[in-house]
Amino acid sequence: MAIIDSRHAARQLIYERVFRSATLAAAILVLLILGGVALSLLRGAWPALSHFGFGFVTREIWNPVTDEYGALAPIYGTVVTSLIAMLLAVPTGFGIALFLTELCPPVLKRSIGTAVELLAAVPSIIFGIWACSYWRRCCNATCNPGSSIISAPSP
Repeated sequence: MAIIDSRHAARQLIYERVFRSATLAAAILVLLILGGVALSLLRGAWPALSHFGFGFVTREIWNPVTDEYGALAPIYGTVVTSLIAMLLAVPTGFGIALFLTELCPPVLKRSIGTAVELLAAVPSIIFGIWACSYWRRCCNATCNPGSSIISAPSP
């Protein structure tokens, strides 16, 4: 049976209270920041919502000639592309994690893990720009019979 020093126990109790208070303050700060973001979005969207009403969010039309606008198409596009990205990324991420933790040989574990971390550090916009550049060169080579991928101009 271990003997607990009363001074040590009192110090641990103080540390626990400080940690609990800091955690509560951080949680409240996160909620305040989230509320600030929501207010900022509402303030930025207010001119469109006050002019076009809530129908702005539910209408699909975007016609500057007739002064009719709706945000449903961009909202729908954002949701669909996000779902497609999650359908691709979640199984891939779980598969890589499972492979690295359970199946990967110890010799390869560190190098593959570092490569995955480096890929995660690159912003997705860089991958998008790279993909657009690559596909432009492929399409240019396909559509222009005298050129090839190698001779197609780079961005």
